[in-house]
Amino acid sequence: CSPIGINTTDTDGDGLTDCEETTGIDDPSTPDDPTTFPVGPTSDPNDACSPIGINTTDSDGDGLTDCEETTGIDDPSTPDDPTTFPGGPTSDPNDPCDPIGINTTDSDGDGLTDCEETTGIDDPGTPSIPTGTSDSSDPCDPIITGCEASIVVTKVADVRGTSLGDRIDYTIEVENTGDFDLTGISLVDTFTDANGNIISLTEGPSFVSSTLGSDDGILLVGEIATYSASFTITQAAINAGGVSNSVVASGSNPRSGAVSDTSDDGDDLDGNTSDDPTFTELGCLLIFNEFSPNGDGVNDTLIINCIENFPNNKLEVYNRWGNLVYEKRSYNNDWDGTSNGRVTVNANEKLPPGTYYYVLDFGDGSKPKVGWLYINR
Repeated sequence: CSPIGINTTDTDGDGLTDCEETTGIDDPSTPDDPTTFPVGPTSDPNDACSPIGINTTDSDGDGLTDCEETTGIDDPSTPDDPTTFPGGPTSDPNDPCDPIGINTTDSDGDGLTDCEETTGIDDPGTPSIPTGTSDSSDPCDPIITGCEASIVVTKVADVRGTSLGDRIDYTIEVENTGDFDLTGISLVDTFTDANGNIISLTEGPSFVSSTLGSDDGILLVGEIATYSASFTITQAAINAGGVSNSVVASGSNPRSGAVSDTSDDGDDLDGNTSDDPTFTELGCLLIFNEFSPNGDGVNDTLIINCIENFPNNKLEVYNRWGNLVYEKRSYNNDWDGTSNGRVTVNANEKLPPGTYYYVLDFGDGSKPKVGWLYINR
């Protein structure tokens, strides 16, 4: 240190050379003057906080230098004074919430700083007062104004076939579209045939996975849970003409209460964009060969499944001698066994019990369907 300034070593990196700190004599070749800092002209060359304020490092980004936090001594060159904050003059230079409120970050934009939410201690410099700890990443915790709970469920069918023994696989997706995490997620599945009779799924619904890794029964905001189910096609379902499946998903949150939704089939091009049952036609163009037009309200007409899908169809019915006894364009399942006449058969005559033969032209250019039917009175 003699002559002063020759040794430019700055052991504690505070901007003063070791010579300046130990002698208190200013080295005119350096920008800092040891006589201008608190605690006197001499200081500790091994202490980055002596003299106070020379070291401007702020490890936790809370507005106080590490030296101010560890010593509690104000650095007049910085705007913040450690003695004005709760908790005393000293604090943790690695904790942005110590002293409380220095860190003004508000990650979720709810009016409370992250420090106020995680510690529950009020920062007098902010207008909002925490009443406890909360989630600093959740804008609806603890303030729920403008927040709502909602859930959306869709159910899509993957039809592997429409014959006896084929399988229909269902994928159910439940999405938390609201602002609150939901628990107690449950599914109530309704499965019927095309006539509205209650039948049972073969398997499921069963939980598969969730997009954010939650367990079954929990849905975080924006999370989608996937469930699976299946049905093995039975003859009864074919005879009914199809199956219909819908599911009601529900969940709850202590602050928002319960919420639920009825499934949509995922097809927004069918004219219905919500609460649309997932329907699968089975046995299309299956002709029920026997019917009994006796007026008892049961099986009184000739039924052809899905005939409405072929509006340009034409049905012809012949007796065993080849006489045309009935014909109609755009048949719609309303024939009760009454002839509409030809020269050999009187019009409006109720045809006698027996076997008849039909030719069904779909009107779409495909090959007509030919077969037999039996009228039983």
